[in-house]
Formats: sequence, C-alpha cells, structure tokens
Amino acid sequence: MHALDLDLDLLPAFAAELVARIGEAATFALAGRWPGVRLYVPLRAEIDNQENGPHPIVACIGLDAAQKLSDDYGGTVIVVPSCKLAIRARYVNRLVERFYRGESARDLALSEGMTERGMQKLLSGAGAMADKRNLSLFD
Repeated sequence: MHALDLDLDLLPAFAAELVARIGEAATFALAGRWPGVRLYVPLRAEIDNQENGPHPIVACIGLDAAQKLSDDYGGTVIVVPSCKLAIRARYVNRLVERFYRGESARDLALSEGMTERGMQKLLSGAGAMADKRNLSLFD
C-alpha cells in the first residue's frame, strides 16, 4: 500500500460506505465539518436549488458529491462518522512521506506547529526514524 492510500479497516462501516458512494475527499470533508453528529441530507431538488446560495453540504463537498449523497440518502438524517483514526493515520502518513522525501523532523515540526521532539516521537512511532537510519547504512 502506498503511504497515502486509505486503510479502509480504520474507517467505521458507514464511512467506508460513504467513500464508495461519494468518494474519499467528500467523506473526509463531511467528517471534518460535522464529525459524529446528525445531519439532514436534503432531497435532490433542494441540493440543486442555488437561489439562496449553495446548500451547506454543497459548500462542503461540492455539487457532484452532494447530488450523489442526496440520491442515496435524500430526505433522511445520517450520523456523519468522525473517522478520527483514519484522519490521524492519513496525517501521519503524509508527514512520513515528507520525511522520506528529505524534510527534516525539525522542518516538519516547524510547519506543523509542533516541537521537534514531538515530531521525532510521531515519526518514530510510525517507524520512519528507524527506517531512514537503516536506509542510510546502504548509501
């Protein structure tokens, strides 16, 4: 698996279903905006009606994904999954990828508003520090 691929095992079942229906980006956008709360999904006509500006769901995930969501769940209330584990794993994976591309733990810490030690712990927990040290043995 590529470092940025989504591990579906880390997603709640409903989140995996949403990924299949509206896509990964839209699912994570919903989870970021309305994590763990009930959300009324309007009917397609309400989604398509832009007279008073875009519906909040459209503003969050875009018209195409909102239409797909409405086609499947329109007129009902869903509980938006929080996806905390998957969001955290994706965040760590992106940091590890940047680390492997040559950014130092110091630079990553500065860009993420963390301490250098905190970043080193995060990267070590993901196995990146040891992996990079071992790779340097073969240079």
